[in-house]
Amino acid sequence: MSAEKLIEQADAYIASVNVDELHVDVQSLAATYEARKAEEDVRGQVAFARAIVRRARAAGYEPGVKALGDMTAAELKDELERRNEGRDEADLIVPTGKNKPDLLAALEADDAE
Repeated sequence: MSAEKLIEQADAYIASVNVDELHVDVQSLAATYEARKAEEDVRGQVAFARAIVRRARAAGYEPGVKALGDMTAAELKDELERRNEGRDEADLIVPTGKNKPDLLAALEADDAE
């Protein structure tokens, strides 16, 4: 993967999470990565970007995928329908309502399972 792509993915990952909620070693990677960016140390930035992207992928992060909380109600409805495809009726995600908070809660509950 090119240096530019690694940096782009690391930036996207860091922007998509609350760094304070990450494991302490990932917090350290992110802090060092940001310091390398500030110092314009491209080699160091790429090395830490590579480590961050590896950790992000191991945690299930997919570049370019919006976080549920950032989606519109229509996008959440589409995500709910996508997840329900092929599920048994007993396993369907059924929100309590049709508004964004209800759709979001149903999808977050599904993620927690």
